[in-house]
Amino acid sequence: MVFSPSDSSKQVEYLKAIESLNIARFQKLIDYEIYGNQLIHAPFMAMEWADGESLHWTDTSPANLSHRQKIIQAIAEATLDLLQIQRPGDSAKKYITSRINGKIGRALGGKYAGGGVEGCRKQLDLLDEFWEPDLNIAQHVLIHGDLSDTNIIVNGSSDVKKIIDLGWSDMVPLQFAAVYPRFLTYQPAEVCSDNGGVVSFDWSVKHTTIMMRDRAFYLDCIKQRAYSEAGIALDFYKVLNRHDESRRYWWFRAVHQLDAHRAMVACDWDPGHTG
Repeated sequence: MVFSPSDSSKQVEYLKAIESLNIARFQKLIDYEIYGNQLIHAPFMAMEWADGESLHWTDTSPANLSHRQKIIQAIAEATLDLLQIQRPGDSAKKYITSRINGKIGRALGGKYAGGGVEGCRKQLDLLDEFWEPDLNIAQHVLIHGDLSDTNIIVNGSSDVKKIIDLGWSDMVPLQFAAVYPRFLTYQPAEVCSDNGGVVSFDWSVKHTTIMMRDRAFYLDCIKQRAYSEAGIALDFYKVLNRHDESRRYWWFRAVHQLDAHRAMVACDWDPGHTG
């Protein structure tokens, strides 16, 4: 795997921290060179082999409920395990405000591909609705950032063998780390015109009884361990259990991702069918 020096340096740091704490299920780092070597003139990381296949997750696959719950339980455990990796950082409010203000600055200069300044300012106006003041100075914690099907390797019995690819991993304020894994989020579908342009977003497509059941089980997995361990795990659970979790999640995603920003602007920052 070849990366830029900054990307590989960050991932190496996180992978070493994961291994030092013996956190299970994550792919191990075998070798790396931040600036390349005589054979490979670019930064690289050599990872251990992940034996199995990428998770295929839909409302009907895996078909066996116990297999689905086994996978969900494993991902919940891995997510909470990562909370052990912490460091001080900006307050949550400063962290998010600086990033949205950066978008506003780019939009004012006509350099933000996500749209105009009005949408960015509306996002900033919503900050106090989604910000958790009691956790404002909590530690920054490690998140995987992309717990989607392709990054979860399972065997034929639906055991999670490895979690791979920390390309989206980051240290974020605890209150913004408390999200569902991507395969359990209400990803909107793009609605396109005849010429292929995106005209709107359909938020109802993944709002199914199966998805709601699976999300409820994930939340219960987090809850059981949170009340057993207390501390940071309990704070994580309480944020995840907010009644507006899905709307808050997409508001936060829109800080960093153009597609999420466009989708939220299109629904005036209030997607339906995400409860």
